[in-house]
Amino acid sequence: MTGRASFPVFGTTAHLLVTDPDALPRALRLLRTELAAIDAACSRFRPDSELSRANTAAAEGRAVTVGPRLAEALDAALQASARTGGLVDPTVGTAVINLGYDRTFASLRPEQLGLPPAPAAAPIRPDAPRPPSGPTAARAQQAGGPASQASQPGHWSEPGGGPGTGTVWSPSGPTAARAQYLPGVGARALEWDPTERRLRVPAGVALDLGATAKAWAADRSARLLSAALGCGVLVNLGGDLAVVGGSPDGGWRIAVADDHRAPAPDAPVVAVTGGGLATSGTTVRTWWRDGHPVHHVVDPRTGRNPEACWRTVTVAAATCLAANTAATAALVLGPDAPAMLRHAGLPARLVHDDGGVLRVCGWPEDTPTHDAPTHDAPTHATPRGAA
Repeated sequence: MTGRASFPVFGTTAHLLVTDPDALPRALRLLRTELAAIDAACSRFRPDSELSRANTAAAEGRAVTVGPRLAEALDAALQASARTGGLVDPTVGTAVINLGYDRTFASLRPEQLGLPPAPAAAPIRPDAPRPPSGPTAARAQQAGGPASQASQPGHWSEPGGGPGTGTVWSPSGPTAARAQYLPGVGARALEWDPTERRLRVPAGVALDLGATAKAWAADRSARLLSAALGCGVLVNLGGDLAVVGGSPDGGWRIAVADDHRAPAPDAPVVAVTGGGLATSGTTVRTWWRDGHPVHHVVDPRTGRNPEACWRTVTVAAATCLAANTAATAALVLGPDAPAMLRHAGLPARLVHDDGGVLRVCGWPEDTPTHDAPTHDAPTHATPRGAA
């Protein structure tokens, strides 16, 4: 038996699962309290948030001292920027606003929404088969590293040495040429003292932590709840999913879907026993701008949506932040994403705009929801949105 609860948060849905049903009421209180504190620190839609105050101070040339939660969230964003060479970057706030994402997604008018649904997935030839197993933290690589490891855009940096542990993947061909073009300021332009928690944002720059904040929040919340309750915890924030402290026999069953609001009956299911799983996509948070469809994923090299390629990318890693960073970078990289994911050693499932499915690094063949064991209803991993 497990306990579960769901509630709206950050413009999406939070799903909480615990291995001890008796711990659920306390777990739910702790999670609501923690996510409310994170929203007060990191939301760019709240004028009273710490992040909004930092962005306001930028226009006035002032530095600000931030609280521990925003400091931790900023460190996570800078880590993601360093690991991807700027493909996932917190200084894209102005570009996101220019695309029309200047308010919460729920407040957009109906006529601004309503892109046609994506076609159903039709599997194409997968990679060569690997030993069958679900994407768990034991197989995934921790993706971390200090901000000093920042590299050229399109690189994937990790500590240590060897594929998935330390070497740097760099693109070739058209992507390499585009990697030399960086119209944005990039994370390295920020003045950030993590010891004093002192931040100065350059004038004309707006921070947006939406690319990493939900994944970081899932990791942080799952650790906090598991430590407080002494049981296994799964926190899923709109497709950014963290597991800490154990799982039911066979793992938590996760249905990988384009949209948690209307998952397909035959959505594939994977088992996760620890670590993180994240899906980034372009099919849910979409709207119309000047007669053209746009979405919330921004290529920091151009300030625009990346060229169409993948509609969703799901990645397993040792943390939700690592998985989400890789999934978002894959959307930005487009055709070069599989090479990046293989080099990092991260199991992933990529769904092309035409519905074709590509699996890398041992991601298992699709097992439909209705064919999976029924000991626990699946949790849906859905495309990432901004916090």
